[in-house]
Amino acid sequence: MPEINYRRWDCRYNWRVRFHRDGDLISVRIKLRPDSSISSHKIETLKEEWRRGILSKWNRSDDQRFRFKVEFVDHDEHYVVEVTPSVSRSHMKRWDQFDTGHVASHEFGHMIGLKDEYHYPFPECSLRSPVDTGTVMETPTGPVVDRLLSLVDDTEGDTPPARRPSDIRPLDIERPINIQLIVSGGFPEKKLHFETRLDESMRTAKSILSDMPNNQSRSIEREFDGDSVARLKDLLRSLILDDSAIDADSIPEILPDTPVGEITFKIGEKSHSVFYPMEELSTFGLPENPDYFQYRLRPRVDRVDLLEAHTLMSEINRRKQLESELPPPEPPTENNDRPIVVIINNYPDTKN
Repeated sequence: MPEINYRRWDCRYNWRVRFHRDGDLISVRIKLRPDSSISSHKIETLKEEWRRGILSKWNRSDDQRFRFKVEFVDHDEHYVVEVTPSVSRSHMKRWDQFDTGHVASHEFGHMIGLKDEYHYPFPECSLRSPVDTGTVMETPTGPVVDRLLSLVDDTEGDTPPARRPSDIRPLDIERPINIQLIVSGGFPEKKLHFETRLDESMRTAKSILSDMPNNQSRSIEREFDGDSVARLKDLLRSLILDDSAIDADSIPEILPDTPVGEITFKIGEKSHSVFYPMEELSTFGLPENPDYFQYRLRPRVDRVDLLEAHTLMSEINRRKQLESELPPPEPPTENNDRPIVVIINNYPDTKN
């Protein structure tokens, strides 16, 4: 049979599935790309540990419809996996040198097209089923069961999820709003949940829950100054001016088990969200430099959602052009003279 190659979609995630199938034999070729500080001897040891962990779990199922093979190669690979020297939040294309064969067996499941089976806090993930299964796709130490092997036969891929239309109207985003950023990702023992909220009083509340040893759970509260809000408003305008064609196939992979950020802005009962993948998080700050926000956020925002934002801003700019031809308005009253709050990204510092 030919090489298998299709795109899998799951909630907020999507990735390219690649493997070779010859009858009942499924083979995955993996090229490791280790950090230069990791010795070649250590890499050979890891190859053996990870191969043994994968095959002992996937080939010990009572269902004999498939046999599995893992090859670590230097070329013609299905996947390139980075190997980091320190503990990291692992996913199917990045493992650390302390990851066990159990972790490798979980990520191998994604490589052959299987989805995660644990809960996520995003509304779009509420229909994910099954969850809390106890299998290797919920927690790496879990077993491979017959149902998972049945899913391997599904090589047709998925239809990209439809975008939820926004209730926000063009002039709405000129008013004070509430903003929430949620970042969540990782399987048990490497899970992260991070929240930041900005209310109309410009007060920011931030909380972090993490299973990683270097990311202790904590809560922080601080005040955002008006200048920062104004700079972030300018950033938003620059982010949404990219009107190049949007193609679903151009949306980058968002790998299973990686942290995903979702920004929700709400005016009264109206709300809209955008989301984006996030890199490894180790320091949780609130950087004030707009250039930093633009550098981090622009390549990562889902451009399908940005189409909505671009349409809104185009309408606002059109109306402002019309208003510029009218007599100057009366000076604003004290109650109306407050900064415009817009979508922002309290993007944590990142450190690989």
